[in-house]
Amino acid sequence: MKPNKNIAVETSFSPDGASYSVVHANTQDVAAELSKLTSNNGLVWYPLEYLINHGEYSNGTVGEVVMLYRNNKLVAYSFIESYEHRDDKVFYHNDQGYKHLGHVHFLTDSSVRGLGVASYVARELKNLILDPLLSRNPENSFILATGGAVPPVLKSGFPANKLTTDYFQQSSFAEKVIGQWAIKDAA
Repeated sequence: MKPNKNIAVETSFSPDGASYSVVHANTQDVAAELSKLTSNNGLVWYPLEYLINHGEYSNGTVGEVVMLYRNNKLVAYSFIESYEHRDDKVFYHNDQGYKHLGHVHFLTDSSVRGLGVASYVARELKNLILDPLLSRNPENSFILATGGAVPPVLKSGFPANKLTTDYFQQSSFAEKVIGQWAIKDAA
């Protein structure tokens, strides 16, 4: 789905009586704005800095973002570096291919923590971006979320067996992805 560029949609979400709006956009169109909230957080900063300097990701990677504004000020966002169109992001285990669809990043401003903002943004990310992404791809597709992105993505109802929470390489894929899913399925 190609998002509407910078279209703010009013939302009924308002845990504190403020006016909130949500935007679904291409990350490359809003990277400079996102970076202002980032404060050099490495995992979130580097992909944004790359976009600011180069205008787009390389190798077919694209970015989609859900942004939340409170009284017209950006207070939270989540984006995915989507690898959907990259052939080099298929990993094999027991002759079965697993498609790595992307890396989710998440950030909330400290002024709105504890208001349910992260949960709201995660649900919007899931509904607008992640669910459609999964539905367009093979059964063995998954995403990566690390650090602070993990709890809100899981709380959104995203399937735990479609999520990995640790960086991996082909050599560690079976342990860090397949093994992690087996533990979650057993729980």
